[in-house]
Amino acid sequence: MPNTSVIPVNYREPDARPEAIARDVDYAVQVGLSYAHWIADALGTPERTLAAVRGLDVFELGPGPSLGPAALLACGGARVTVCDRFAARWDDRYHPAVFEALLARVEQLLPGSGTPIIRLLDARAFVPDVIDVRECPAEDLDRLPGGHADVVISNAVLEHVMDVPRAFAGLAHVGRPGSVGIHQVDFRDHRDFSKPLEYLTLSAATFGDMFAEQMGECGNRWRPRPMAAAFEAAGFTVRALHPNMWAEADYVSGIKPRLHPDVAPIADIDLSVISAQFVVDRRPRA
Repeated sequence: MPNTSVIPVNYREPDARPEAIARDVDYAVQVGLSYAHWIADALGTPERTLAAVRGLDVFELGPGPSLGPAALLACGGARVTVCDRFAARWDDRYHPAVFEALLARVEQLLPGSGTPIIRLLDARAFVPDVIDVRECPAEDLDRLPGGHADVVISNAVLEHVMDVPRAFAGLAHVGRPGSVGIHQVDFRDHRDFSKPLEYLTLSAATFGDMFAEQMGECGNRWRPRPMAAAFEAAGFTVRALHPNMWAEADYVSGIKPRLHPDVAPIADIDLSVISAQFVVDRRPRA
């Protein structure tokens, strides 16, 4: 059973100190611009600013507490839906400070585009036609309206999902046929990034208890190529799998003899790659 004493990140009181706001705004800009660039690359759009998302229905899974990246996409002209197992609540100490600072940054990046953020500030709430906030686990995305998203995107989220095949079926549900999915996945044991594969030394029972106790924050032990196969089985075509972080060779060699017998045989490449981006295309429904 989940540990009821563990408060999900999005339900914790946010840090509203000026230095924390500045940090969160910097991160929101970094992620939001990365999203715009990833989307432009995936769709072959020549526009390289936030305007690359204009007119798109974008669905972000696991947006985190600030919703700053989603607000940036809205300023670029996207219709944005976000969904989280534990959806962020508007906080009157935190979110106005974040969005006021973000508004200034947006006006530098794309002058005249800050109206969506102004609407959030005026409402002191997440306005659905600016950011439509939905709350449900990734495994239950089939509860949401289907077949509407042009782009489905996530950043360091899929490694925290308990039932990956069911979640991927949900991603296929929300994306329209022909839509693109862009998913950055962190395949490390989140308990200690310096030892990114240690959870593979645990029995299935021990790991399962830990995963439930930590509400998935430790990571789910899926590896890159099995995850690619799960995308394919759910109705996607994996257009690209881009590794972007690797474990040290000596560490990989040292952990191989320590892998628990409960862990299915893992190819060296799936041990070595500890972070990767998937670009997937939603196949037409049969």
